[in-house]
Formats: sequence, structure tokens, C-alpha cells
Amino acid sequence: MKKALSLILVMILLFSALPLSVSAATRYSLTVNGTQVTSNNLTINCGSGTAKFDPNTNTLTLNSAELSNGKMVAAINEYAFIASELPSLHVELIGTTSCETAWNYLLYASGNVTVSGSGNIDTMREEYVETEDGYEFVKSYTEVAVFGDLTFENTSSYRWKTNSNYPIGGKLVLNNSTLTYCDLETQGDIIIRDSTVQGEQYTGF
Repeated sequence: MKKALSLILVMILLFSALPLSVSAATRYSLTVNGTQVTSNNLTINCGSGTAKFDPNTNTLTLNSAELSNGKMVAAINEYAFIASELPSLHVELIGTTSCETAWNYLLYASGNVTVSGSGNIDTMREEYVETEDGYEFVKSYTEVAVFGDLTFENTSSYRWKTNSNYPIGGKLVLNNSTLTYCDLETQGDIIIRDSTVQGEQYTGF
């Protein structure tokens, strides 16, 4: 009897030492490569690269990420490799981020987006198009849908595009950046500071 009581007391002490509840992971309004970003899942493996989110600065760092899965976004009725409902998102590019944008948008964002970094986007697909030097094969567009401001900061980007149905909702801002053969429409102002624009022009409404 004494042994049984002792065992019961030990079990009571053990259970009382356990936390009463386990706090759930924080879900951020961000999906990358088809995966929901949470406080327990801030780094997402993307092929041989990674996508890492810093919730303190709302920065998503793409380090040679290989994007292959998208999320269906009701607002544009299309899949997007990166889908953000955050008020603002900073995308930093390191190395080459690869994706097949023939079927998916690279990025959907309901808020503001800033793109920076020394990396680039490889759409893994080429098109035969007419250029200033005649017809040639070029990389497919990197298509984005940004409903807030879109800012390029200290970066170089090639063939970024907005769909005519989903122009940039706010301003298009270039700070110390080079954009080549891009096709971007915006409903807001176009601000270019210490930047180079080559190829297609940017249009506003």
C-alpha cells in the first residue's frame, strides 16, 4: 500500500512539473515554395538552396533557392511561388534563385515589396523574341503581382513583368538599381534615383 501511494505521489509531482499548455507556433502571412512560414519553420529548404524569413524585419532571404511549388492565390487566380499578405516584405536575393515562371508567378504581395541583393532570378525557360538586334532567345519574364509599392534597392533585375490586369498598386521606385528589359505598369508614381533603365519602359496610369 505504501509503495502504491509513493508511486502515485511521484506521478503527481511529475505531471505538476509539466507545462499546463504548449504554445502554438506563430503563423506568418507568408507562403514560400508552397510551405506556410511559421515561428517553427523560418528556414525552408528549396532544393539545394534556402528561403529564410526574419519576422523582426519582414525580410525573406532567398539563397540560391530552387522554387518548384506554388500556392493558389485567390486575388489573382494564379499560383505564386512566394505569396505574402504582410503589410511589407523585403526580398533579398543571394546567388541564383531558379523557378519556372511559365506556370507560376514569382511573387504575389498584397502590401509593399522591396527587392535588394546581388543575386538574380533564373526563370529556367527561354523565349524567341524580337530585340533591338533582331530575334534571339531570351529568358522568360519574371512575373509579379504587387498591390502596394514595389521598390528595387541596390540590385540588378532582368525581365520583371506585371500582368496588365494586376499593375503595381502603389509606386514603382528604383534606388541605385539596374533594370533590364522589364515591363512594369504601375497605378502610382515612378521614382528613379541613381538607376539605369534598359529596354522596355515603365508606364503609369
